[in-house]
Amino acid sequence: MSGEPTLTKKYFSIDDANRMLPLVRAIVRDVVKEYERLERLQDDSNAGSSKSDDMEAVRDELHALVDELQQLGLSLKDFKMGLVDFPHQREGREVNLCWHLGEENVSTWHEIDSGFAGRQPL
Repeated sequence: MSGEPTLTKKYFSIDDANRMLPLVRAIVRDVVKEYERLERLQDDSNAGSSKSDDMEAVRDELHALVDELQQLGLSLKDFKMGLVDFPHQREGREVNLCWHLGEENVSTWHEIDSGFAGRQPL
């Protein structure tokens, strides 16, 4: 018997997902900003500059931001565009509501295995 608690998967209604967007948008905005910073540091490092401490700090911050989204029950799918999936039940099956930074609200969904390319309007 494991000492770890059993986690129940959370499913979001469309209204729940949209109500969470102010918080999610703030976290994802930081994710995108830190990811861009990491890319710049990696480019500088490839050019011969030693930025390993800075890169490690940015990676730690990105890890903390991703953990924050996961604790909310969400999955970050793309660091660059700020793409987030919200688990959702549709017609008796699990799908994902899909949102990315720059969108006003959650207005698309996709099958679990189709990802961003399979987005459909709600």
